[in-house]
Amino acid sequence: MKPFFDVIIPTWNNLKQLKACLSSFLWQQQAPSYRLLVCVDGSTDGTLQYLEGLERQIPFLKILIHSDGKHHGVTFTRNLALAHVTAPYVVFFDSDLIATPYLLYHYYNFFQRHPKKVALGHVYYGNAIENLWAAYLNWRRQRIALYEKEVPYYYFTTGNSALPAHYFIALKGFCTALSGYGGTDAEFAMRLHKHFHPEFYILPQALAIGVMTKTLEQALKQRRFMGKTNLFTIAQKHPQEKNYFHLQLIKHQGITGKLSPLLFNSLIAKAAYRLLQFPLPYKIQLLLVRYLSAYELYQGFWEASIQFKRRNRSFF
Repeated sequence: MKPFFDVIIPTWNNLKQLKACLSSFLWQQQAPSYRLLVCVDGSTDGTLQYLEGLERQIPFLKILIHSDGKHHGVTFTRNLALAHVTAPYVVFFDSDLIATPYLLYHYYNFFQRHPKKVALGHVYYGNAIENLWAAYLNWRRQRIALYEKEVPYYYFTTGNSALPAHYFIALKGFCTALSGYGGTDAEFAMRLHKHFHPEFYILPQALAIGVMTKTLEQALKQRRFMGKTNLFTIAQKHPQEKNYFHLQLIKHQGITGKLSPLLFNSLIAKAAYRLLQFPLPYKIQLLLVRYLSAYELYQGFWEASIQFKRRNRSFF
């Protein structure tokens, strides 16, 4: 029988988390027919051997690997599923998350009512008390995930989301010009919005749970790298885009954009970093993390733009 969902799960050297993730789909899901497409990104931690043993027992699990067996990054790895999707709908899911038992059931009910829309499930990190980055992500998402509602396209993420499969196939998956951390899901959403104009809906009942392993320091370093690489590439690829990560502000466009160098300066950032060393009220800490996240993106973006201008003597 043709599955209703193809669940696409990229993985790289996180076998322990992957086992928990797959268990939540293999033994606990209350859902219509589905298939698991596990895309292995050159893992060297025993992932492939574990999956091969599992594949012999589970007929609805399929392993996908790169032809050379090496590590290529999550974008290329997720795109391995393009040639194998047969279900009418795909679910994108991160291998470090656990699906709650009715996750696919809620997606199924959503598409019975809204067959052409995009559904964004909710992700909750259970270690927010001891991990400030986890707390920030929970806080940022909680503000928009209280109930089912329409949201802008740039809210789309691949950690836990679902959409009609023909969108994914027609757009030829995720942009391989982007590498490393961040932005690939947003760039995909920009093209999806441009070519198909689907409505994007938050579906908080489709809940995934995880444990954040990266520290705040690591997350902010990734933010700067993202600004310098993928965010800069997105700004060139989609020059009219203004909303994603406040690109209008970062690119100094408009009245508020002209003021951004005053807002995102090193003195304010240093003060924000120092303040986080003190036992401040929780909400104040989250607001400081929000500022520092934007600051690091901004700095990375303009480091890249200066290098680009030196090479090409023109910018935007």
